[in-house]
Amino acid sequence: MADIYANAHIVLSATATEDPKDGFLLKRKAPRVIRYAQPGQGDRAVCARQVAPHDCRRKAQKHSYPLFQRGWCMQERFLARRIIHFLPDEVLFECEQGRECECGAANNEKTLYARIYAGYNEFRSLRAATEIPESFARDWMAIVHEYSRMELSYGRDSLPALSGLAACMGHLEPGEYIAGLWQHGIVFQLGWHIDAMSLGKRWRHPEDVDILGPTFSWSSHVRSTAERTPPRHAQSICTLEDFQVQAATSNPYGQVLHASLCLNGWVVLGDRTWSWLQTPAANKVDGCIYLDVGFAIDNRDRMVLGHSAENEKWRSEGTWRSVMCFALYCYPHYPHEELILIDALLLQRSTTRADEFTRIGVARGLEYYWYAETAISSRVTLV
Repeated sequence: MADIYANAHIVLSATATEDPKDGFLLKRKAPRVIRYAQPGQGDRAVCARQVAPHDCRRKAQKHSYPLFQRGWCMQERFLARRIIHFLPDEVLFECEQGRECECGAANNEKTLYARIYAGYNEFRSLRAATEIPESFARDWMAIVHEYSRMELSYGRDSLPALSGLAACMGHLEPGEYIAGLWQHGIVFQLGWHIDAMSLGKRWRHPEDVDILGPTFSWSSHVRSTAERTPPRHAQSICTLEDFQVQAATSNPYGQVLHASLCLNGWVVLGDRTWSWLQTPAANKVDGCIYLDVGFAIDNRDRMVLGHSAENEKWRSEGTWRSVMCFALYCYPHYPHEELILIDALLLQRSTTRADEFTRIGVARGLEYYWYAETAISSRVTLV
């Protein structure tokens, strides 16, 4: 199906239609007729048709139509070279060179409607590139973030519904595709975190659970990721030594049966990380812990969002004794470039195998020099 959309001369999209039975050529409201008298020429009339602005909050915003919210449809929209969207009050045309609509707003808008194109420019530039760019990891994670906000009926479709876009990256030779992450720049792709401000779930089928697959991959989690790409000028402080990925089908970009990563780097015990976050000296840094269960804790111990049952558990230092903080990369803290910060994975030992670890979250904004004084060398296998 991805090849069909990518090679079509033009795609027609029933963008605002909830159900296939509804049709897509919706009847518009009759124009308002304004009559006036022209001296010496008799009566005249002007016909006016109301078109709601694309970000009108009093009506359905033009980035909230059904097909702009669905995971499979995002892939089809990105792959299409030319597409015509049928909306309730106008027709919208878009292609790789731009977009036009009947009300004239689409080509120049900088409003909320532009959100539906988050990730599209990055995908377009990667598809057109002749060699892998330095920004590859950031661009791919921008695509991932937008996709993670889309809805799926089944969690098992999390990777297949993105496989067409992933296949378009092959000409850049980014290495193996490991459950939604690329071997090239994988250290920076591992720094994603769950959006603590979003209560929605990507899939809702009752047979699905919150995590379907390797915990280190965004694709396995039911909640969407936050809009944050790897920091510019970030430098890796760990290395990928080995990996395993077993596909469930013949599609190398589809569902996986098993995947694991072996990383070599530096770790700090979780209770020391928790203590550092609680100290007043740490308040000059915007350190924050994002837990994959869906809430965050900053270095002033303020809960950004969470569930009461989990709050008390993670506010206890005893809980953090079973956690390891594994550094991924470091970067300068603008505008204070002399201050170097670290983003790190939060890990716990697997309940099935003692030599494997599962991801439970990520820590951001840890001070590099504090971390270096405390860290010990370690080799971990993530599943």
